[in-house]
Amino acid sequence: MFGKRFEKMKKLPRLTLKLWHLGKFLLLLGFGALLAAYFSQYDWQFWGWVLVVAGLLLKLPVLFKLLWK
Repeated sequence: MFGKRFEKMKKLPRLTLKLWHLGKFLLLLGFGALLAAYFSQYDWQFWGWVLVVAGLLLKLPVLFKLLWK
């Protein structure tokens, strides 16, 4: 199941892979900011959602290339 997806990822250009990893990093950073907003007195909720949305927007074109290429 995952073998085909890994083979497709190997064939993608380097810039596309960098966008994929940047999107994943921003997504996890946004989840961390939301978690920090939940457990502390700091208000990171807005920036957490901004990072989550930015991460998803960066990952969507790569996901479309992976699924429909």
